[in-house]
Amino acid sequence: MPSRGAYVPPHRRGQPELPSRSLAELDSLQTQVTVLPQESVHSCPFAYSLREDSAIIHLPNDEASKCDLLKWFGGSLAHLSNQDCRPCLILPSSMTKQSRAWWHEHSQHAGLSSESKGFGDKRQIHIKFVTKEQHQPQTSRPGDYSSHMQTASARAQTTASLEQAKDIFRWCQEGDPELWRYSHSEIQQVLQSGKALPVDIQQLIASRSASQQLIADIKAGRVQDAVQLLMAQPHLAWIRESHGADYPVHIATRLGHISVVAQLALQAGVLQQRGSRRKLPLSVARSACQADLISFFIDHGAPEL
Repeated sequence: MPSRGAYVPPHRRGQPELPSRSLAELDSLQTQVTVLPQESVHSCPFAYSLREDSAIIHLPNDEASKCDLLKWFGGSLAHLSNQDCRPCLILPSSMTKQSRAWWHEHSQHAGLSSESKGFGDKRQIHIKFVTKEQHQPQTSRPGDYSSHMQTASARAQTTASLEQAKDIFRWCQEGDPELWRYSHSEIQQVLQSGKALPVDIQQLIASRSASQQLIADIKAGRVQDAVQLLMAQPHLAWIRESHGADYPVHIATRLGHISVVAQLALQAGVLQQRGSRRKLPLSVARSACQADLISFFIDHGAPEL
């Protein structure tokens, strides 16, 4: 029978107790230590299909105990040198962003590496031991031009995905609060994996692409194109210029495109939008000496302060 107080996985209950094994006895296995929140076992994907080389512990609540857990885990791994041994501390997916950040930071302080895997509600932190091989930079042979070209291409692709991930993350933070749950690292991870992004992020990217087209049409004087795009997608009136603070109404006002401004003004609240330097559309029209637009804004009750 299991010893008193020991955790017994559901699929092992009622069965003879397996002989206990320490991490040192599991050198040839891919050991994983699964951490459960104290209040529930359901957040752990292995709760009902645990491997025999998995150890189960509870996630501590206080900071001192968390540090002790990392210290214990790192100390348990210090003696391991077998290349087949890849111990992993898997944290539950139910943690907040602040808690995830704490574990990433303190794992580094403890000499461990941490990585978030998965997406959305299924994202988990995997904490591993940093091996000597991971500290050694990879080198290529002199004159191996093929290797150099492949490395340069890989770096270019990585740089492009990093920039795209930054843009998408910024758009998420500026958009619907529902998108705030996505972190920069998980967006970057999906982009680099080549997998499809979630539908809501795909819609966000499409919307931002249309917004960039609208701004380009306004700046280039393609007034009819801009008006038609706004008629098809009125929500574009509420997307600021990329890497800027102005809304389309401020840009169109500065350039004197009254037909575009009139189309934008059909959306309630557009004439109250504040752009760079907190300026309202009427203030922008006065600064740009756009007399027709000044009259338009006054006739439509646009505020100036």
